Amino acid sequence: MSSTQQVSILKLYEVFRNSLRMLRYRNCDEARLTSLETYYDLETFTNQIKTSSSSIIIMSIIREYNNNKILTVLAFLAPDKPVKKATFTEILNFTETIRKEEETPEHNLVNIILITPTEQTNFTNIIQAYNYTQPFEEGYASIFNGEMGLCKSPYIELFTYEEFGFDKLSHDYVPKHTLLTREEKETMLTTYSLEENHLPQILTSDVVVRIIGGIEGAVIKIERVGYSTGITIVYRKVVKNVLFEQKKKKKK
Repeated sequence: MSSTQQVSILKLYEVFRNSLRMLRYRNCDEARLTSLETYYDLETFTNQIKTSSSSIIIMSIIREYNNNKILTVLAFLAPDKPVKKATFTEILNFTETIRKEEETPEHNLVNIILITPTEQTNFTNIIQAYNYTQPFEEGYASIFNGEMGLCKSPYIELFTYEEFGFDKLSHDYVPKHTLLTREEKETMLTTYSLEENHLPQILTSDVVVRIIGGIEGAVIKIERVGYSTGITIVYRKVVKNVLFEQKKKKKK
């Protein structure tokens, strides 16, 4: 392997490691995350990329808990292989197989996270069309309101390598963001005598919101540290970026 290729592998490996850090920010099962990080050292990761015949080079299963149990599938797509509709079908089939093996009840939620080299228009359109036509929103939103919703179809998130070029949440200028549970949200609203609609807003397209898994209706606690003011806490409600959503629909 040439030095240029080695640099590319190192960058790709950092993207993968940062994607695992994202799952840690989402309170995924620590034991399984640690197992993945231990297994996929640089040598194993490099061999996987070099020998894989599929455009999907890594697919790992993580359990996530936040009021409801979520089966999370991480699909890391290879940089030098074509991504087709068949790739998407393969991921869905794999997810369904794992759901059965894990004996995940139908009412528990499934989240697929796809990480692609670039924003490939055709593949992006497939994902967007799927999310718009599948009745996942009510079920997936139940993560944040504490109710057990039915969600037979997976909720799919799409990221690019560029978004995981570095660990954004560990940056000095990025304050700590935390998704509130239903109980935490109700306690906060009662404490400050607020209605949910009184809260300032943050967009679904915000990069930190995307990383921690916030969707419309979630409430996020933000802790800012100032040299003279100490820790300042603010709360924001996640709302759709209307222009962002319109742009996505036009691409369909």
